[in-house]
Amino acid sequence: MEKILSNTKNSKKLEKVWKASKKVGEEVAENLIKLVKMRNKAARYLGFKNYFEMRLILSEQNPEEIETIYEELDLLTGRPYAELKYDMDDYFSEYYNIPVKDLRPWHYQNRFFQEAPNIYKIDFDKYYHKKDIVNLSEIFFESIKLEIDDIISNSDLFEEEGKTEMAFTRDINRNGDVRILANIRDNSSSMRTMLYESAFAIYLKNIDKNLPYTLKEPAHFLINDAVAVLFSRMATSPSWLKNILNIDEKEINKISKECFKKLRLEKFVFSRFAQVMYHFEKDLYANPDRDLNKHWWDLVEKYQLIKRPDNRNLPDWASKIHLITQPCQYHNYMLGELLASQFENYLRKNRIVKDKNFVGNTKVGEYFQNHIFRYGNFYQWNELIERETGEKLSADHFKNQFIGMK
Repeated sequence: MEKILSNTKNSKKLEKVWKASKKVGEEVAENLIKLVKMRNKAARYLGFKNYFEMRLILSEQNPEEIETIYEELDLLTGRPYAELKYDMDDYFSEYYNIPVKDLRPWHYQNRFFQEAPNIYKIDFDKYYHKKDIVNLSEIFFESIKLEIDDIISNSDLFEEEGKTEMAFTRDINRNGDVRILANIRDNSSSMRTMLYESAFAIYLKNIDKNLPYTLKEPAHFLINDAVAVLFSRMATSPSWLKNILNIDEKEINKISKECFKKLRLEKFVFSRFAQVMYHFEKDLYANPDRDLNKHWWDLVEKYQLIKRPDNRNLPDWASKIHLITQPCQYHNYMLGELLASQFENYLRKNRIVKDKNFVGNTKVGEYFQNHIFRYGNFYQWNELIERETGEKLSADHFKNQFIGMK
């Protein structure tokens, strides 16, 4: 479905495919609401306001602090995103040969518009065509002294009939047996996925084996995610393309500006979808009896600036699998983006990284191994961040990296 949505110009076909992708929501919505109410009942029995509040507090997050971060992010990203959305709408209007006013959710090349469209006409896929994506990941991580051979040998990385499309990493025994499940193809998206999952797995593998079992996990999902996000950004980095794929200097100079613009667009597009997910899920647990179908599209229009489909009153929200499988977790993905920028700032500020080039820099691997991975869950997550970056989690470095830069 994603392939059709990102490559088809026929609006009727796009609408049909997009609506088909939402059918699962109709199948699960009723039971999902029942599940939400059951989760809330259990949370209230334990003394919490609702399940959303309980999940945050039990993961050592202050709901008010998370709300403040998302409010700040909304203020920081709202105007520049609106400018980018204007550019995207102009592009799509020409691409589909329809007026801007007729653009609908199925025109944005993704089921939820959580990934950036390629409006800058740079074809990253051509650099990865017929390349061994898994081997490229191995070469990179080995160059910074983070070995992944054992992880790769135990993982299931390629497409098979009936296999889930989801990519994820699992720590089997909290003693070094970490495995990745993915569907790797020879394109830039798979390179990003492979870097993300490899970094995620490397973190889990390198937690100190002498820690008690209950501490042999990351300090928080958001830190594990931040490490993975930081390395996944390499997939469209000029320095990565030059040093890993041996693309010549002339080509690198030609695409460098577009590489950053594409990355910046990715971060803004995702940040606005993260706003939708954070507010919807918080509101879902606060009042599961509200008009959820309408509320979902109210939030999409507010944060993503996408017009809702005409005359539609269906549970499109319920087609987002994370609401079922990873409840009250999605907000951490955006926090991971903030921390990835904070890590990158620390590495540059302390001259661990120069010229944005991670390839072959063993100091990068040493920093994460000795200052992040090995501690597992020994420290509270924000204490660990402050201890190893010099400050608690902040949106400042994400702002400095992506906001105001064009």
